[in-house]
Amino acid sequence: RSKGPSLELLANGQLAQSIGRPDFIITTETWETPNSRITQLDEKIFQTFHIRHPLSTDATPLSGRGGIAIRTRIQPAFTTNQIELPASCDAPDFLFVKVTVTTHTASKKTFVIGGAYLPSTNHSLTEYANTLTKFSLAVDFSRSNPPPHTEILVGGDFNVRLGPLT
Repeated sequence: RSKGPSLELLANGQLAQSIGRPDFIITTETWETPNSRITQLDEKIFQTFHIRHPLSTDATPLSGRGGIAIRTRIQPAFTTNQIELPASCDAPDFLFVKVTVTTHTASKKTFVIGGAYLPSTNHSLTEYANTLTKFSLAVDFSRSNPPPHTEILVGGDFNVRLGPLT
C-alpha cells in the first residue's frame, strides 16, 4: 500500500536524482485499484501492463501476491505490447512486455521487459521449482519471438530459496 507515493516520486525524478525519470518501472505485490495514486499517475505518464494473481483479494491485502505491473513511459518513440505466453509457460506470477523503440534515425530496437514474483511462504520447494521452470520457459519464449534473440531485462521479487533447490 505504501508503494504509490514512492512510485510517484520516482516517476517524477524526485526519488533518485542521479538517474532522473525512469522509462520503465516493474512492481510486485501491487494491490492497485482504479483509485490509487499510482494508477491515476499512470494515465498521464505511463502505459501500464498489470496482472493480478487469482488468489489475491482486496479483503486480504497483507497476504501478498497482489499482482505484477510493468510501466512504460508514454512517449512517441515507444511501442509496447504485452506478450501472450503459451499455456506451457503461462503463470500468474510473471508478466512480459515487448518494447520497440524508434530512434531519431528511424531505426528500431526491440527488447523485452519481464516482471516476476516468486512468493517466499506457503509454497513447497517443488512448487517453487515448478514456477522457476515455467519462468525459464517464458523467458525463452519471449526471446524467440520476432525479432529472434531479443535482449531481455527481468526484475521483480524472487525471494531466493536456499537449500536442496539451490
